[in-house]
Amino acid sequence: MRKGVIGAIGVCMVSAVLARADAPPAAALTPAQPATITAPEVCGVSPGCSCCDDCDCPQRLWFTADYLLWWVKDGPSPIPLVTTGSPNDPIPGAVGQPNTRVLFGGDAFDYRRFNGMRFGLGVWLDSDAKVGVEGGYFVLERRSVRFSFGSDETGNPLLGRPIIDGATLRENDYVNSFPGEAFGGGTISSSSRFQGWEANMAANLARSCSVRFDVLAGFRYLDLNEDLLFQDRLQPLNPGFLTFLGQPVPLGTAIADYDRFHTINHFYGGQIGGRMEWVGGRIGVGVVGKIAFGASDQLVRIDGTSSLLPPGQAPVVVPGGIYAQTTNIGDHSRTEFAIVPEIGLNLIVLLTDNIRARVGYTFIYWSNVVRPANQIDRTVNPFITPTDQLFGQGVGPARPGFVFNDSDFWAQGINVGLELRF
Repeated sequence: MRKGVIGAIGVCMVSAVLARADAPPAAALTPAQPATITAPEVCGVSPGCSCCDDCDCPQRLWFTADYLLWWVKDGPSPIPLVTTGSPNDPIPGAVGQPNTRVLFGGDAFDYRRFNGMRFGLGVWLDSDAKVGVEGGYFVLERRSVRFSFGSDETGNPLLGRPIIDGATLRENDYVNSFPGEAFGGGTISSSSRFQGWEANMAANLARSCSVRFDVLAGFRYLDLNEDLLFQDRLQPLNPGFLTFLGQPVPLGTAIADYDRFHTINHFYGGQIGGRMEWVGGRIGVGVVGKIAFGASDQLVRIDGTSSLLPPGQAPVVVPGGIYAQTTNIGDHSRTEFAIVPEIGLNLIVLLTDNIRARVGYTFIYWSNVVRPANQIDRTVNPFITPTDQLFGQGVGPARPGFVFNDSDFWAQGINVGLELRF
């Protein structure tokens, strides 16, 4: 029994030795090597932001659409345009008479708010979104103001269109109605429309996960198109009180006059600017500033006629109304230097990774434009005015004349819209 136990132990020891002899040799121990750390790719100037991170994967194409609710600078109306007064005054209806009151003019045309749209499209030309091209267009609706005036069939109240008499250089007026002598009225309307477009190259100077700054350089175009229209129509109650081309207007026959001052402004210029955007989570803010330098093409188009309207017969129409006469009728154009700065601010809400909602404010200034009422010369030569009783009886000065009178212009307001990025 004892010999058996001893033999079993010996067999186990021999097996262990043989097993160790067959095992592969242990690998030699070597000193630990320092770990290699690869720095992430850096975007712009901000360290630690990888271009492959979700926060900064460039979206190369974008499209914007905004509804605009804007206001523009009121249309100037520096002169009185319609008056009322007393027939007992020395010059009834003329400015400066004891009972004369200005009904319209001498203030400004308030066009109130404009509705409009603005669209933008851009694309980055490289995969890192460093260089791109973009363009934009905006347009505001045409808005008008209108003033109508008229008397009853007896000529009450007295209504007049105030002028400065070119023969005497004193205040006077052309009546639209005069109690017991003539009745009538008229309308004055003014309209305005503003639009423009731009095309820019964009270059990114800095980009991080939350902030981006780009510089812009390109071309800008603006268009401001405005009208001022006068229309009068009156009839005599007393034969001989009204005249046309120096001849009395018979009862039942009307006379009418028409003046139009139309201004067109085009801006062409190069512009530079920059924009910065910060986005944190789902909320962001964008700021843009641009300034353009260039040419402001100005066109003033003046037209006017007077008409005799006998019942049942063809009207007789001749050149010259009241403020528009043969001395200033026609097209007048010139080009002036102008600057156009713009600033914009937007609050951004990220609805999805590709869709953003935004609401913001924009201000645009234009340094040099012509506007209709500023081009009116109130001094009128009675000897060339078709409805004046002194028509053809003298020479007189070449008035109304024409001289460019320019001013500045601005537009501002809020925008609400969407931005799509892909």
